[in-house]
Amino acid sequence: MLAVSFFSTSPELSNKQRFEYFFRTIPSDHYQVKVMVEIIRRFGWSYVSILYEESNYGIKLANALVVLSQIIEDGEIEVRISVG
Repeated sequence: MLAVSFFSTSPELSNKQRFEYFFRTIPSDHYQVKVMVEIIRRFGWSYVSILYEESNYGIKLANALVVLSQIIEDGEIEVRISVG
């Protein structure tokens, strides 16, 4: 069955082996995280605190931001996480 979503942004849904017939009209959160890291870098911030809700969306977005910040500049940005 073909599924088209207008608001599902989870990067997990990009796995075409698992979700072969899933399509979305909005980009994955992966791109949102990349932009957030770029904003942090452009402002020259070296320390960032993340406050997120304890939900599937909040947890995955916070984890993605931590991982991406480590990959981009290998420790250039220190990240602290708090559940709100």
